[in-house]
Amino acid sequence: GDDPRYLNASAIIVEHILAAQSPGGGWQRVLTASHGGTRLPRPRGEAGFMVGVLLSALRRYHDLTGDHRVAEAITGGVRWLVEHTYDAAAGHFRYTSCAEAGDGPSAQFSVQVLEGLADANRIAPSAAIGAILRRNLADIGLAGEEVFGRPRVGKALTQEARYIPTLLWALTDAPAEHPS
Repeated sequence: GDDPRYLNASAIIVEHILAAQSPGGGWQRVLTASHGGTRLPRPRGEAGFMVGVLLSALRRYHDLTGDHRVAEAITGGVRWLVEHTYDAAAGHFRYTSCAEAGDGPSAQFSVQVLEGLADANRIAPSAAIGAILRRNLADIGLAGEEVFGRPRVGKALTQEARYIPTLLWALTDAPAEHPS
């Protein structure tokens, strides 16, 4: 827990993440066929769940350091997610930034990024992000058949359970301490 080598290693990784962030807030790369459709040249973008993973890691680092650059990276990453993967008509996120890839917007993809949305909204409250967050909170804990079309076991069940404590913390006004 208190070994400074871990925070040092995290700082090195965070510096790489910040350097790789695109000016628009995301972490774009050339998409594979499974993430970006079949057209050539392949489009640039990212899978939403991967941005969600980065946001979760950045929030943990920000909680320890208070680094304002990391806070800006979190809010920028969420802004990118909304601009490039959110379908307002459906009220859900797509799997990737490429509208041609995947099965289209669904609750399955929305629940993968809710933690990041809540963290960004805690850092810099936004009516637009708050509305998207509230819309998608209702999808947490739905039966597997309702959301995924299959029973939820193992990682399908824990993908939401892992972030519920931090999600609730982010939605609470002025929390005293972050749950680890």
